[in-house]
Amino acid sequence: MTMLMLMLLQMAPAPALSAGEAPAARARTADLTLRYVNDSVISFGDVLQRNQMRLTEYERRGRPRPGNREELLAFADQSLNELTDEELLIQYGRQLSEERGFALVDHERISQQVMERARASGRGRSLREQAEERRYIERQQIIDLVTGYFESRIPHISPQNIERSYKEREQEFRRPARAKVYQIVLRPSSPGERQEVRQARVAIFKAAQDVSDATIRTISESRIEAYTVAAADEQERLLGEAVQEISRQAERADLDAGARALVKQAAEVEARAATLRDAETTRKELETLRSDLLGKDLAAFTEAAKRVSQGPGAADGGLLGWVEPGTYQAAFDEVVFSIKPGELSPVFMADKLACLVVVSERSEPSSRAFGEVVGELESALRRAQNRAAREATVAMLRGKASVRDLVTIPQLLD
Repeated sequence: MTMLMLMLLQMAPAPALSAGEAPAARARTADLTLRYVNDSVISFGDVLQRNQMRLTEYERRGRPRPGNREELLAFADQSLNELTDEELLIQYGRQLSEERGFALVDHERISQQVMERARASGRGRSLREQAEERRYIERQQIIDLVTGYFESRIPHISPQNIERSYKEREQEFRRPARAKVYQIVLRPSSPGERQEVRQARVAIFKAAQDVSDATIRTISESRIEAYTVAAADEQERLLGEAVQEISRQAERADLDAGARALVKQAAEVEARAATLRDAETTRKELETLRSDLLGKDLAAFTEAAKRVSQGPGAADGGLLGWVEPGTYQAAFDEVVFSIKPGELSPVFMADKLACLVVVSERSEPSSRAFGEVVGELESALRRAQNRAAREATVAMLRGKASVRDLVTIPQLLD
């Protein structure tokens, strides 16, 4: 039983689905008749089975499953209406069969097909499973026969209709320019990273005042008064000086365990602080790298990207793949679609990142000609016609049918 089935059934109030009675309650619920379609019935179990089929198709296509009560109920209601439409088509097929004296399905052939599938699957199937599969195949064949009967009466799609469709959809068949792009990205340090370094420096500055080592205490205490009255920029300078000086105490052999731990922390913070850079510094670093890459081939660029890039595709040498206009920011497109293949771009800023790109290949914009897409257009028009024919057929059959609900799904579950 699928999660959707369980969720639908578990919407029924306790004690109907209490722990001891749940299996029997589910069975009774599944057997309940929801709808009469003329003289045929659609049960809640039929709806649950259709839900399972549709969920399998959703998963195959990567579509999201229903996630809340409203979506679940709408999903089940759609399954009920699909079953209703199919039942009307099947009933009409049987009526045609009786009136015109032909067999709707070849039962013997279908039974043989089911047995062959069972053997091919490598596992045995129960009589009930085989019966359900035969019933499903028979239903689908009848539905296909009836829809084919009406589709065969659809007028032929004329060349003029196909050409008109091409003109209406011409924009869809335009191929935009494309460029195969490699990039190196350096990013300035974020405010959060800077704040973390500052907080770590402040913590070391304060801790230095409590250590037993007089030299380390003096490094901090000698700056306390100046730090207290200084502006923010001057405070940053004083903190940096103090932590750097503390980190240089690592060469001393007379430090106790507490002082050694603090000195180690100071060295780690300063190593991290050395990686901080603002936008201008970041740009200058990339400019220096660009100067080094001038005159070198794509392999040199990809090696540099693997080494320093902080952008997507860095592990693949900065490869972004084929890019079309609008994929990234306008500043990115302006550079990528103006440089020549093999040319090293200037350093530019996009989304606050410093970027350097190389275009290895480029294709110019073009359009797929009418002759290239005529088959695609005709198939699309035919599918639209067939869909409209089926909808019209079902609407006609519903207009003549007696469709009565004994209970709605929300009523059943509430």
